[in-house]
Amino acid sequence: MSRIAVDFDGVIFDKKTGKIIDGCVEKMNEWFSDGHEVTIFTNRPDYDYSTVKGLLDAHDIHYDRIICGKPSYDLFIDDHATKFNNWDEL
Repeated sequence: MSRIAVDFDGVIFDKKTGKIIDGCVEKMNEWFSDGHEVTIFTNRPDYDYSTVKGLLDAHDIHYDRIICGKPSYDLFIDDHATKFNNWDEL
């Protein structure tokens, strides 16, 4: 199975509306139930871990782990990135 990393803000959670983005729960839980390793990552600081976890758990979104803080690099090179537009495209 695949290892899938999903950004929290702007992909799972819309900060402007304060809501989970439509289609997220179903797709995330589908990946998880299919046996994929699902990691949620966010650029939020470590002290926001409980907030992120609370929102995921409140909406019954399944995941394997949460990582707060993106690694700090000057350049990311990745051949498997997917640009997020909406959950219907995934």
